[in-house]
Amino acid sequence: MCTKPFYCLMASLCILFCISCKTEYKIPPVISSAAEAKKIITGKTWKLTDAATVAGSRKSVFDENKEEKITPPSPASLNWFSTMKSIDTASDFIGKFYKKTFDEFKKISIRLTGDTLAATTGLMDDYQKYTLTEAAEDDKSKGIKIRLMKGSGDSYTIATYYVLGGDDQSLYLLSPNTINDLSVVFLLEAR
Repeated sequence: MCTKPFYCLMASLCILFCISCKTEYKIPPVISSAAEAKKIITGKTWKLTDAATVAGSRKSVFDENKEEKITPPSPASLNWFSTMKSIDTASDFIGKFYKKTFDEFKKISIRLTGDTLAATTGLMDDYQKYTLTEAAEDDKSKGIKIRLMKGSGDSYTIATYYVLGGDDQSLYLLSPNTINDLSVVFLLEAR
């Protein structure tokens, strides 16, 4: 209990100010099947609008329990890059890191064309093969996923992005990226 009314009032105002400054995005609805995802996603260019780290994701369904289906994190657990502000960029190396990372993320765009070709910017390569599936795999959690593959034969790289939600205008993905062991989600919009 606060004994000084002035300090209680100031603390309350600070909390309300912090809550009101948080960016709220309209997170698209969950997509129920890979077939539905393919209808929504293919043929459009998706450009990253924001990225977020997921608070509390160090030990979560994303990494630990392969029997569980990937589900979207709660909006309250998302720390959007666009809302992170540095106080002093000359000495704030963490703020600089997040700004540089977000600047790189903002270059990301994905266009799934045809049945297997993905044209991408800011990812592994400009052109990659892709699969959009919800098939279970031994080493991956369950869920609808876009798998981008580059290379051929025995030498190839695969990046898996889980589709957390989507509609005609926005796409919500769990990326394979982590920052300080926190999972990273992408919010993209159709262009």
